[in-house]
Amino acid sequence: MGFIWSFLIYAVAVFAAAYLIPGVKLSGIKGAVIAAIGLLVTRWVVDFFVYGIFGIVSIPLSILTLGLFSLVVNVFIIKIVDAFSDDFEVQGITPAILFSIVLTVINAILKWVFI
Repeated sequence: MGFIWSFLIYAVAVFAAAYLIPGVKLSGIKGAVIAAIGLLVTRWVVDFFVYGIFGIVSIPLSILTLGLFSLVVNVFIIKIVDAFSDDFEVQGITPAILFSIVLTVINAILKWVFI
């Protein structure tokens, strides 16, 4: 049940972040759900490889860059989902960076309030 709540909160966060950031387009609720699924699945795969297998290398890199390494990974994931989804479109790197930051903040606030 916790996974379903987390997914729904993430989908709402995707929808809200896309609404707030110019250059990020969704095709309604369906686009938010598809984007949330794509972002979560891609995030799990990247987390497994980057932080699971290459954890020894990635942790010092995150510390050295003060967390910017995670931002770069998030932007990369957003652009991957953008490339494979017709319902989710990010027009450039700057909107992807802003979307990543806003999505993280909104998701954290919603999880703090509801979970």
